[in-house]
Parts: sequence; structure tokens; C-alpha cells
Amino acid sequence: MWSPKEVWRAVKALFRRGPERIWIASAHMDKKTIERTSPIRLWTLLLKCLVPFLVDSKRGRRECFLVLFLMVLNTVATVGLSFITKETWDALSQYDHERFIACTLIFVILILVGDPIYVFYKFRARILGVIWRQWLSTKMLDMYYTQRGYYALEAEPEIDNPDQRMSQDVKNFTELSVRFITEVSTSAIDIFAFSFILMRIYMPLFFFLLAYTMVGSCAGFIIGRKLIILNFYNLMSEADLRYSLMRVRENCESIAFFRGEARERYSNLKYLMIAIDNDVAVFSWQRNLDYFLQFYVYLVQVVPVLMLAPMYFDKHVSLGSMQQAWAAFNAVLRDMSVIVLNFDSVSEMSAALDRIGEFLEYIEERQKRRADRKQMRAIDVLDFGESASSKSAAGVDESREGVVQDGAVVTPRSRPSMERRSSYMPQATRSDYISLVQDPSVPMMHLERVTLTTPGEGAIPRVLIRDLELNLPARSRLLVVGPSGAGKSSLLRAIAGLWDTGSGTIRVNVLDNAFFLPQRPYCTFGSLRDQVTYPMDHMEYSHLGTDFIDARIEHFLAQCNLPRLIERVGGLNAQRNWARMLSLGEQQRVAFARMLLSQELNRAKFVLLDEASSALDPHSEALMYNLMVPPFVSVGHRPSLIMYHDVMLRILGEGEWRVELITDAHREAARRAAEFIF
Repeated sequence: MWSPKEVWRAVKALFRRGPERIWIASAHMDKKTIERTSPIRLWTLLLKCLVPFLVDSKRGRRECFLVLFLMVLNTVATVGLSFITKETWDALSQYDHERFIACTLIFVILILVGDPIYVFYKFRARILGVIWRQWLSTKMLDMYYTQRGYYALEAEPEIDNPDQRMSQDVKNFTELSVRFITEVSTSAIDIFAFSFILMRIYMPLFFFLLAYTMVGSCAGFIIGRKLIILNFYNLMSEADLRYSLMRVRENCESIAFFRGEARERYSNLKYLMIAIDNDVAVFSWQRNLDYFLQFYVYLVQVVPVLMLAPMYFDKHVSLGSMQQAWAAFNAVLRDMSVIVLNFDSVSEMSAALDRIGEFLEYIEERQKRRADRKQMRAIDVLDFGESASSKSAAGVDESREGVVQDGAVVTPRSRPSMERRSSYMPQATRSDYISLVQDPSVPMMHLERVTLTTPGEGAIPRVLIRDLELNLPARSRLLVVGPSGAGKSSLLRAIAGLWDTGSGTIRVNVLDNAFFLPQRPYCTFGSLRDQVTYPMDHMEYSHLGTDFIDARIEHFLAQCNLPRLIERVGGLNAQRNWARMLSLGEQQRVAFARMLLSQELNRAKFVLLDEASSALDPHSEALMYNLMVPPFVSVGHRPSLIMYHDVMLRILGEGEWRVELITDAHREAARRAAEFIF
């Protein structure tokens, strides 16, 4: 077992290899980094998040107007305090006791009135941030679930940790943005008010301050700009650290079996070092910015006194006017420098905004591509709609071994040679994507010249299946077999509409009622009832009555050889960590009960199974398949699966495939093989 000192030394050595150190890489302002931190892009993203919120949310607009009204009242109170302070100092310099008492009384009244206004203004600004967060998070969740955006994001390495972007990043962004926008708005109002005071007292002082703040703000932006990208990496590194720790919790049993504690600890320390390195970089650039800001703010404090002192000694201005000019000078300095003085918060806000913007841009671009494909699909239907209509209507499909007609393989027909050894995609004839179409005239499913390829960003995609022609009649039971990596599960994804890289058309009778059973079932949060009724929510079956649903759940669990599960967990309302509590075999049987309930409620008319019985014994597997109502398509390696299917699609690799009718001889051979194995 390594000591903490040895682990720390090894991790430090890992990050001393050179340019891959995160803080060096993140501090390097390459072209892509400059584009991402461009003020134009960030302001565009800010308006993209703000304007639709104000347009769509009536409550948000109302709260915004209230905050603006309170902001004006707060500024009026502040300006009033400025004038009362001036009068108080004048009264002191002139030894006017009565005037001093009156000014003090007014000052106290303004404080009593102004402080509640200020506190309520800050409170409503925070409420505005909460309303904005709710709207933006809801919008992102809608985009996340629309057209299976969550599934597409998993294949996009640039969009890391979408969960953090929709939760913590949105929270940070809305809180910091409301604070920034209110401060900028307050500064704009204050500049108008206090610039008038400063120009009334001494005009050159105002123009000096205007030039000074412009130069200082530009310099501060140049010095602090790198904080934006560093804060972006800070969010990413902290998210990666949390994810690495979460993976240990989710896979604790496997880690314990492997005795992998040292390896996991090393991995966690690696991500910790990345986060710490980035923190050091952030603190270093903040130090540089703080050096500049300290000089920028305090070096100029003597300027209003120096410029007004000759006028004061010549008795052209009073002591109160000098004090008011100094206060107005600092107010305008603060307001004109609001961005550079709050650059820490601005950089954090910009980093969160950049991550949110990446999320929105990717989803919107994907939706645009899908809309374009939908339009192209309509053109494809017009151009190629008659290509296989006669065969589809007759239930005929020419395969490489023959023709599948009404579930039987008949006399083979002459076809071009099968010897196609190239594993790369040829020029597409219709489109460069797979079109999934709902066609009520198709008995079950018809695949027309489907070529399935791997996604290949910047690389030549590899062909998994080439020119697949398959027409399945109603109540078909298709088994897809082949070597690992040949494309069996990918074909299921294409049928389900999750994978569209390739070409061809998949026509299905029912598009929205396909039910998927994976090898490792999904266990949702909630009760046992929620597990079996998923993906339905309570509103979808409430008209049937809870007692009816509970009785059907109990019935199907008993059918799936789980008669005591309800009693064991403490009832259907019991909430557990089901993925940990139930074994994989129990999870698969619960998934079959889920499917049977959906079939009874007419929600599952077509079932896709991806090694869904891999953890079951032969008796339980036979029970599950005999309970299931066809049509269904199964992917698997077990010979025993042959006994429950009619047609077999063999994926041979290199794009080749073969369709075979499953005969009684096949079933008998499979039965004997299963008996021998088990």
C-alpha cells in the first residue's frame, strides 16, 4: 500500500511532464480560447438567455420592473444623502448649530427610509434571479429531453457534465448575472446623477475621471481576461473530481472484488491535483488583477483634493462641496469601473455562461440538423416512395440467402456476388442518414437497403451492415446474432431511432410504442410501483385506479417468478436503491414485468431485447419469452434463444449478413446445447 506521501509524489510527477498541466494549458490563449472569451460572443449569449426570458415570462417582467423601480428609489435616496452630507459639513465649517441639527435629523430620516428600500431592492433582485433560474433550467430540461437530446450529448465529448450545466452552472449564472446587471443598471443611474454633481462643482475633474476610467477599464480587462477561461476549467475540473468520486460509490462492489482501492485513490488524487493546479492558476491571475485594482482605485484618491484645493483656499468652494465632490468622484469612479472592479464575479459568470451557451448551441444545432433531415426525408419519400412498395405490400423480401415471404424462406434468387470486402461506406444514393418512418401499411417492419455505419467525426466511418433488406410480417419473432462488435446492438438502436448514421429507410408499423429491454435494466428513483410502471407516470394510469394497477403489478411480478418481492421490500410504496438492492437477474425479471404491464395497457406493441435474459437461468428465460406477446426482436449469444424465435438474422461482419428461417431442427439443437451447458 502506498503512503500518502508516495501517492502525492507520483501525482506531482505525472503533472510535471510538460504542456499537459491544466493551468498551463488553460492559461494559453489560443484562437479557440480567444473566440470563446470574446466579449461579443459573451454578450450575445447573455442576451440570448435574457431577452427570451423577459418575453416569455410575465412574472419575470413584473419582477424586473419592480427591481428597476426600487433601484431608482435607492439612487434617489443615495443622492439625497450626498446633498445632506454636504450641508452637514458646511454647517460644521460655519459653526451653524441649528443648521447642523436640522441636517442631522434629515440624515436620520433618509437612513430610516433608504435602508429598507435598499434591503428590499436586494431581496427582490435575488427573487428575480430565482425566477430566471427556474425559467432557464426548465428551458434547458425541455431541450435536453426533446428528440432524445440527452442521448446525443453522451456521444459529444465537448459537452461534459450536462447535469452540472443545467443545475449548478445555471444557478451560478443567474445569481451572478442578476447581481451584475443590477450593478450595471445602478451604476448607469448613479453616473447620470453624480456626474451632474461633479460637473456642477468642477468640470475638468469629471473629464479627467472619464479618461482615467476608460484607460483603467481597458487595462483591467486585458489583465483579467484569462480568468474567464480559467474559471471555465475550474468548473470542469471540479465536476470531473465529483464524478470520479461518484463512480467509486456506484461501482463499489466491483472495486472491492478487484481490491482496486489504491488505483481508485490514485485516480481521485489525480483529479484533485488538476483542480488544485487550476485553483493556483486562478489565484495567481486574481493576484495580478488585485495588484492593478489596488493601485487603480487608491492612487487616484488624492486627485479631487489636489484639483479642488486651490479653489477651496481661494474660497470659491466650501468644505462641504469638497467633500461632496470627493464622494461624487468615487461614486463615478466605482460606477464607470463596475466591470473591472467586479471582474472576479464577471469571469465566474462568463465561465458559467460559456458552458450554458455550449449546451444551448449544440442542442439548437442538432435540432436544426434534424429539421433539415426531416425535410430531406420528405423529398426521399417523393423520389423513392415506389421503390419497394410492391414487395412490401406482398410481404416479400429478397435476402442474400433467399426471400423471406410470410415468415418462410423460399427459393433463392440470383443476386450479385456477396464478396464485398471493403469495410468503408460507399457514396450514398438517397441520403447520408437512416430514415425511420411510420408506415401503417407495413405489417411489422421493413428495412430497405439499410447501411449501418459507425459515427465518424473527421474519420471514415466503418460499415457494420450493408444494404440490409428485410421484411417482417406481423407477430414475427426475429433473433439477431453475430460476433461481438458486428453491429447487433447498433441495429436495435437504428430501429429505435437512436442511431441514424448510414443510409436507407426503416419502415415500422408503430413508431412510438416500441419497448426496449436492455441487458442491464434502468432502475428509476422511486417506489417499487414506479419501477414496474416506468416510463408511465401516475397521471397516465390514474383513470384505471391504483387498486387495479397494484393488482396487475402483483400478478405480473408473480408471473415473472418474483412472488415475494413486494412483501420482502415492504410493499409497493417502498423506496429503495433498486439498482443495488436487486440482483441483475431480479432487475431483468422486474423489467419483463414492466414490459408485460405495458403490453396489457396497449403501450408496448413492439419489443426490442438486447441480451435482456443474460442473467437468467434457462427455466426463467423460457418463462419470460413464453409470457411475451410478439412481435419482438432479440439480440443475444445464447443458443437457447433460438427456441423462442422464427427468423434469424446473422450479421457476419465486414457489412455482410444472412437471413435464415428457424426450423424445428434448429430448436432441437438449441435445446440440447442449452441442456448440455446448464
